[in-house]
This record gives sequence, structure tokens and C-alpha cells, in this order.
Amino acid sequence: MKGKKNNKLLNLSRERIRGIKGNKNKTIKKKFFFRKKIYFFRTKLSSNNENSTEEKTNYSENAEDNSKESFEYYHKLRKIIEKLSQKYKLDNHINDIKEKDDFIIGKINNIINEDNKNKINIILDIDQTLVYSQSLTDINDLNYINNLNFDKTDSHYIMFSFDNKQYLYYIQVRPGLKEFISKLSPYCNFFINSMANQNYVKAVLILLNQKYNLNLNDNGSNNVFITPANMQKTLPYEITKDGNFLILDDNIYAWDKTYLNNIIPVQKFYGYFNYDNKDRNHKNETVYQYYFFSNKIYCINDFDKGYYDIINNLPFCCETSWNEINQLNYTSDFIIQIYILKELFKLQINFSFLNIINNILNDCYIYYEGEDEDFIKELIVLLGGNCIKDINKSTHFLININKINKNVKIDDKYNYINIKWLFDSFFTFVKCEERDYKVTSI
Repeated sequence: MKGKKNNKLLNLSRERIRGIKGNKNKTIKKKFFFRKKIYFFRTKLSSNNENSTEEKTNYSENAEDNSKESFEYYHKLRKIIEKLSQKYKLDNHINDIKEKDDFIIGKINNIINEDNKNKINIILDIDQTLVYSQSLTDINDLNYINNLNFDKTDSHYIMFSFDNKQYLYYIQVRPGLKEFISKLSPYCNFFINSMANQNYVKAVLILLNQKYNLNLNDNGSNNVFITPANMQKTLPYEITKDGNFLILDDNIYAWDKTYLNNIIPVQKFYGYFNYDNKDRNHKNETVYQYYFFSNKIYCINDFDKGYYDIINNLPFCCETSWNEINQLNYTSDFIIQIYILKELFKLQINFSFLNIINNILNDCYIYYEGEDEDFIKELIVLLGGNCIKDINKSTHFLININKINKNVKIDDKYNYINIKWLFDSFFTFVKCEERDYKVTSI
């Protein structure tokens, strides 16, 4: 029944995304599009935090002949593998639990270290997925950027010609791109599909090839596709014929609906910097996103937008979490897990995808009432959690601390969790530690 409910939920969300039910759904689509927090179609990997450190050590000792990496992936996927092993009879001839563990870890090790891998085709969008870019029309814009106090490690400039004019762009590459490419290269073939100007795309790819080892042709011949802005994105049949592909894009609405089962939604990247410019542990800390425009920083909020210039001391920009900005790091690990399930059980990509998603919030009984209640509850179910109406039976009482009435008193008998826990679990594909989001006062 739960599987049917989840399928019904996915179909409902797709209907909302496509906006096929008149003006009401157009409003829903618009609201979802401008939400800062989520394109809530699917998500990523769940690390099984319920297993104890002692349990991990026991499995590791039994798998001493296998690589540490294989054991770690087995531990992350263990619950899903146990369910699928029964269905596909992967280890039916082994009765001893420890032998089963070692047997499957050995198979994962072979999959990871196999020379001729059946690689996944990964299709990447460019703007606001991999990079943030800003056209510079004035030398003052260039001076302004250079004088800003933030880490410019991933900041670059590109220049290209179009219609006999020269264009200069400031490019900030999403953190973790080089690691993303390096980690997935043994498992994936990379492609680009963009709606941007072809000359611009070529200039960006030259940068990414040289600085980030993307290794894509920059002539648009084999693995780079340009989609006109007034059309929906599609892919050649050769790339999609066996379903062995995944798409990373910040805008799922740009794609033909037939690709929805294979899209990993990516949080929009607007560039980032920290006000205090100090070294920080980014986990669970606020990062600020921004637009550059004519010596001003363009503020992006859920529904409000405004210009703030540097005269106002510290400009107010869009707040986001490091988990959202650093999403590529979590995505690479998630894709490898999809690959392992696919090879281990000879599954379709999208089936491996959904098996991981639906196990992220296992054993969580969540109570929520408030703004966007239907949206939040659908997301909970999509991630494998349970929405309950009886607050006294809940394991998690979600609250939005930015929206809640400040006069509300915290009752110690309930486990109050900041709703950001749900969103960060979505973007990291892991059930985040509740203790980091626990609310003890308003």
C-alpha cells in the first residue's frame, strides 16, 4: 500500500509541476518555481544512521579482504539491499548472516573496481546548476567584484564574441565541481544540455575543461547540446534508449515530461560569500547568495526581491545552507549508490533511484501543521516518512521557527525539530542528525 501511495504522490507532484489543472495549478507551479527551499520531485541518498558504531565495526572485521569504500557503501545501502536481496534472490544460497554480508560486500567491491563499467550518462545544465554568471558591461562592475571580500578560488572571467561584439562575463563555479567530476568519472559519461548562447556555452566549457577537468568537447559536436529558449529540452535517442541516464538541472520545467523519472533537481546556485570572511565549518551554518548587477547586489528571497548597494555596509542577501550550495558533493555519492544498486540487481536507473529516496526518513513519524501543509506532508511521504495526526505518537514535531507565533511555549514532552531538517535531508540525501535541528525555545 505504501508503494502505491508513493506512486500516487509522485503522479500528483508531476501534475502540479506540469500545471495541467487550470489556473489553480498554474499558481502552484509558480509558487514551487520560486520557492527557495525545494523543487520537490525527488532526492538523494540515505545513510542508515540507526546502525551503531559497534555494528559497523563487526561488519568491517568480517569484510577485511574487501575495500573500505565497498563496506561503507554497503552500510549506507544495507536496508535497501536486504529488501531487494529477498526479491531478486541475490544471496538465497547463503544462510549465515555474516557470510551474506561478506558476499554482498565482495560483489560491491567488484562493481566499484571493475575496469569496463557500464557507465551512466549524466546530463548537466550549466547556468545556476554548475556555475553562476554575470555579464559585465562596465569597468566599475569589474572593480566592484575584485574589491569584494570573499574567497575567489572558484571565480573566473570569460570573454567571447557574438554578432561582432565582445562580451565579458564573471563566472563563479559551484563549490565541489572538481571533486564531483573526479569522483564520478569512473562511473559516468558527461553531457551538457543548455539553453544559453552557443558561444557563451563554448567559453564556459573551455574554462571547465581547463580548470575542472570536465573533458567535454567545446564544439557542440558529440556531447554538448543547445536547446532554443522557446523549446523544451530533449536528448538524442542513443543517450536515453535503455533508461541509463540521469539529469541534473535547477529547472525541471525546462525538460520534456518524459524525462521526469530521471531528473535530480538541483538547488539554484547564485554565487556565495560570507560576510565575516572567516574560516568556518559550513555544516548547518548560513551562507549568503547574491546577484551582481551594476555595482549592486541583487537579493533573492522566497517572494521578495530588492537591490542593496554596498553603501549600506553589509548588504542583505539570500540566506541558504551550505548543504544546498554544496549539493554536488552529496549528489556524486548518491549517483554512485544508484550505480551500485543498478549493477547489483540489474535494475533500471529510475527504480534504483526511487528505492533510495523512499528510505531516507524510515521509522520517522512526523507531525506538522502550518504553512504549506500539503506540500510538506507530500515531501515527508516522498522521502519514506510517515505523516501522523496524533501529536502524542510523533517522533518529530516539525516547526518553522521563522513563521511560528513567538508567544507559543515549547512543551518538553514533544521533540520539536526545525523544519530545515527536512529540507537539508532532501538536499543531502541523508537523514540529517535531529539533534542539530532541535528547538528548545522560540
